[in-house]
Parts: sequence; structure tokens; C-alpha cells
Amino acid sequence: MGSHTRFVVQTSDVLADLRVNVLAEGSDKVIFFKERFLEDDEIVEHFIHEATRQLCWTMHRPRNGWYIRIRAPSFPRGAFIPFTPAPAQPAQPQAASDTPTYPAGSLLFSSRTNAPVAASTADHTHSYPPTPTTAPGPALVVQPPTPNPTSDVSQSASQVAPPPPTQITQFVLSPYVADPRPPAQQSFFARAMSVIRAHGAAPSYSFTLSRVQPPPSPSVPPPYVAPPAAASTTALTSAAAASTNALPLSTAPVPMPTPAPRTLLTFTDHTPTLTYNTITGLIVFDEPELRRLGVETSFWIAVALTYLEFLQEKESYLAAMSD
Repeated sequence: MGSHTRFVVQTSDVLADLRVNVLAEGSDKVIFFKERFLEDDEIVEHFIHEATRQLCWTMHRPRNGWYIRIRAPSFPRGAFIPFTPAPAQPAQPQAASDTPTYPAGSLLFSSRTNAPVAASTADHTHSYPPTPTTAPGPALVVQPPTPNPTSDVSQSASQVAPPPPTQITQFVLSPYVADPRPPAQQSFFARAMSVIRAHGAAPSYSFTLSRVQPPPSPSVPPPYVAPPAAASTTALTSAAAASTNALPLSTAPVPMPTPAPRTLLTFTDHTPTLTYNTITGLIVFDEPELRRLGVETSFWIAVALTYLEFLQEKESYLAAMSD
């Protein structure tokens, strides 16, 4: 396992139950589970920690229409994290654009995470619910929940330590698309997907959750370098005239290619062929990326299960969007 953390996802084989279990890999122990409730206007799903029965997150979508939202019980009333459709890649190659595009069916969302820090403090992590947004107002800053009270005097030093800097980070959820590069150049996740496909798994619901890398700052070409000084006045005059008549060199910033998203999580669909109404799969976290972001694991798993359900009912969502 090393730098990767794994969880098994299993849906209930009882249609009326509508329960999804998240287990530790190699164990029958349920860590989290998700179950569905129908309200007057919404379909609400509760994401619960099994051992404590604590409600960690709720996922919301309308009974009619289209939206997907996730919120924590600690969020202010009316606050949530929305998921929005990502710009889709065109069916045919087109001219380069500054706007990144993603595989059809991708969703975008934003979360408050750790900001990049110097290498000397890169190992510092923390855990808190990410910042939600409200509709239609601006994003709200939600403070981390207060730690459980303790009488341990040794924690007094850590309590006065300043919190790490944070930022709003954008993420993309995308269906798995086969990597055309040779296996030696593919990422760990792409190679894992290739092995699974080769052994007959059904990858129709496989996907990735990735951090969207901000575009790099445009690079400015170096200023024009004048020729070496001439030995005579005549040569200097000629050089000056030539530089005046020459076409000016552009000093406009040179656009840089947008970096590829950094994968945090991959879900691999292990559902056997000809299986109906059930899904079995594996969630794999990139542990260094998980620590760098500093958000509790339950949030990312809840997001993954939300997107998994979206993929299962994607056609219904797309039909609702077109209405």
C-alpha cells in the first residue's frame, strides 16, 4: 500500500435498502455508510460514521430538476458546496483555448484546503470541513469545529500554534478515460485501470477526483539584446538605423500549457458483468496528496459516492438539465 489508502465500496443488494457501505480493504468492517431519505422536495442522503453513528455529511438533489449539493451539519443554514458541470471536451479537435475542458460527464466543485507551504512545514496537516457556498451569495468561511475538550496539559502548546494558511481549491470529478500513452509513461492510476480492464472488470463507473492545477503565469521573453559595440562611429550609426527599420520583437507574455490535474482519488468499478442494481468498487487515495490538502477523509469519500450516484443516473441528470 505505501503511499495509497484504500477503501472498498459495496452497495446493498436489497433495492429497498438503498444503502452503500464503505469498508476497510481486506476487512468486513464497515467504516462509513450512506443511506437515502425522501423529503417533500429533495432526495437527501446521509453519510454516517458507522462506529459512532455520527452524521458527517448530507447530499442533496431535487426530486424534480437538477442540482447536486453537499453540506455538513456544522454549516450555517442555507450553506452548501455545489457541484457544477465542467466544460466538456469537443468531439472533434479544435483550436487551442485558455479554458480547460474535461471528459463528458465531469463535475467541478471547490473546497477550502491547505495552501501550498514551504518544504520545512509541508508535513503539518489539519482536518476540518471545507468552506461551503450559498446561493446566490458569496462563499462563506466556516471555521474548523472545536476539538473535543481535554485536560491534557501537554496539548496547550499545540492549541496556541497558528493554523496553517488555507485557500479555495477547485477539483474535478471525471469518468475514467483510457490513457493513450505507453504503459511506461502512464500514472499509477492509469496502469491500475489497464490491469483491471485486462482482467474483465466493468469500468463503466470508474472515475477520478483530481485537484485542478492553476494555470502557470505567462512567461515574458527576455528583452532584445543589442549587438556588441561597433569599432567606429559609422558602424554604430548603421546598427542604429538597422534596429530602427527592423520589425519590433514581441514582448507579450507567452501562454503556458495548463498543467494536468493532480489526482487525489480514483474509484475503480469491480462490479461483475451482468450484475443488476449493485456496485462493488475500490477507492484509492494518493496519501501524500491527501495530507497536503488537509481535509478530513470522510469528505472526499462522501464526494466520491455522490459522483458515483451521478454516473449511475447521468442520463436522468442530463435530461433534467435540458428542460
